[in-house]
Amino acid sequence: MRFRLTEDGFDMYVVGLESVPKRRDWIANKKHDKNRPDPEIPVFVPTHDLKPHLVEKISISFARKRADAAVL
Repeated sequence: MRFRLTEDGFDMYVVGLESVPKRRDWIANKKHDKNRPDPEIPVFVPTHDLKPHLVEKISISFARKRADAAVL
């Protein structure tokens, strides 16, 4: 799932894979430096494209509070 926060709620995206790589289908990423890890660079990468697809999108909106509403 992926979430995108908005000013008045959020969007949720459910992402699916037709085929999930097995353990042997992952290799060490040559761009990863264990001495200087970067959260943007994965440690392992799949040997073939994952081909993700959107399963469902859900949007949740919250009612905005009125500035002049009485507080109880």
